[in-house]
Order: sequence, then C-alpha cells, then structure tokens
Amino acid sequence: MRVFEFMEQQELFKGRDKRKKGWFWLDNEYLNGYAKFFGAIGTAIYVSLCRHANNETQECFPAQDTIAEELGISERTVRFYLSKFQEYKIISIKRVKDIKTQQFMNNVYVLLDR
Repeated sequence: MRVFEFMEQQELFKGRDKRKKGWFWLDNEYLNGYAKFFGAIGTAIYVSLCRHANNETQECFPAQDTIAEELGISERTVRFYLSKFQEYKIISIKRVKDIKTQQFMNNVYVLLDR
C-alpha cells in the first residue's frame, strides 16, 4: 500500500477525538422556562451569548453581525431578541466607549442570574 492510499484511508476512518474541546455553560432555568417563551431563534441567540461568555464574569462581546452570521439570521432579529433579553433582565448591556474619541465601540453583554 502506498503512503497516499494510507492517508486517504486515515481521512475516511477518523476516530472519535477525545482531546479537550471547547465548552460553555447554559442554565437549565433558561431552558426550562424562557426557551418556551423566546422560541428557537431567541434560544439560539442566548446560546450564542453563553458560548462567547467568560465563565467567571459572564461577560461577552460578540458583534451582532457575528451572532447573526453564526446562526444564519438577520442582525435586526439579533437586536430584537437582545432588547427582549434586557427587558426581561436575562442580560444587561453595557455600551463601551473609546477613551480618546468618546465614540461607542461595542456592547458588552452580561448574562444575569435569575
């Protein structure tokens, strides 16, 4: 068997990768209550925030277009659900300004305890 054929077989029969992979927390309380209220799209957006959140601070700052692209939805839909999450006190939103220009740079989302 030639090396090329062996490499092709390796690609066809990849085993399960048991190395440490990325992970994130998602509250059961959200899934047990809010998921029904916000539906699949709202839940997907919340999951995206959880995925990006720092496990210690619960802060994240993905751009709204990043979330939209990850989920295949519009930025307008992302903004709608972010405002609803803030209204229901699931997240808080902090607007970050550039110190020099005083222009808003990005939002920091904080996942709140319920």
